[in-house]
Amino acid sequence: MEDPGVEGAVAAATYFLELFGYVGGGDADEWLALSSSSCVFCKSVSDEVSRMSALGHRQIGPVLEIQSIDATEITPGEFYGVNAVVTQHPWQELDGTGAVVDGREESLDFEYFINVLRRENSWFIEDVDTRVREP
Repeated sequence: MEDPGVEGAVAAATYFLELFGYVGGGDADEWLALSSSSCVFCKSVSDEVSRMSALGHRQIGPVLEIQSIDATEITPGEFYGVNAVVTQHPWQELDGTGAVVDGREESLDFEYFINVLRRENSWFIEDVDTRVREP
């Protein structure tokens, strides 16, 4: 993520996707540090983490497996569009006793469209759009 160009944007988006499965455990600090305040998707995930924490729940997974990822420089040195094809593996939401209260048992493929911004030598996720990828 040290690279201020396309490679850094890909690294920032990759790290962001890797955090997705981690934040469900209740620690969204890194997620929030990487998320721009204007990112609606980012906020929805952190809100979900807060909801689960308030209920005494936690989530295991999902692990996101990146199948492909590339970036396009939109504003040189500042703004990038990153496209990723990702397999989202099964996940479970557990209550305080460890009982499964929600989840998905099958893997799904998604396309992620991530706007990445470089500001003051740091990367931020500006916006995320996803859709299920048709087979």
